[in-house]
Amino acid sequence: MKATHREGESLAENRTRREKEAVTGDEEGLLWSKGLLEDKTAQSLVYTIYFYIGKIFGLRACEHRQLRLSNFVIENNKICYRENISKTFHGGLKDLKKKPRIVTRYCHEDEESVHEPCLVQMFKQYISLVNELNSIVPFLMKEAGLAIKTAHCLRVTTATNLFCAGHQEKLIRERTGHVSSALFTYEKPSNDQAMTVSKYVGPSVSKIVSLVDNCFKPPSKPKEDEKFQISD
Repeated sequence: MKATHREGESLAENRTRREKEAVTGDEEGLLWSKGLLEDKTAQSLVYTIYFYIGKIFGLRACEHRQLRLSNFVIENNKICYRENISKTFHGGLKDLKKKPRIVTRYCHEDEESVHEPCLVQMFKQYISLVNELNSIVPFLMKEAGLAIKTAHCLRVTTATNLFCAGHQEKLIRERTGHVSSALFTYEKPSNDQAMTVSKYVGPSVSKIVSLVDNCFKPPSKPKEDEKFQISD
């Protein structure tokens, strides 16, 4: 037990010590020389942007998950970072009197300077390649000349098709993950279902046909013994 405790303390101390160590200039240069930091591949570009967002703007490791494109303003020679949510700034009512942290990084002295590596160009390249998922479905509809639909329409399609196929509500909820009654807003009857309902609630076609046949049926000819006879 004591040995395990000492081992745990040792691991915690090592982790704390590693977290407090700075990246030296030689180490950073080695990352560039080995091609780990560059813009030649998608993976290395992601590594580079992550590395320098943390280094330039001093973000905590957990704060990278909360970043949005709106946090950055990129101009010809500078990158401006505006804080929205962090460990010390939550953006709620308690922080109304606080000002979000704004940090500006000047990449080069003037707009005409050309140097390598240029972080401004890397940031622009990264943002231009960011996948905007919510715009995919509208783009597809527009390119096909169809009415614009949003990404949420795919979820609506799933629920609507399952309803139209007559599946049970429980199975539909398992597929879509709905827990509220909002699921029923996607229950839209198809034309076939509407026609089927109309057949059931409308008058019976067979009875109407029989009535029509009886109304327009010509009178039958009288039999020989039923003919009117005039008595002498």
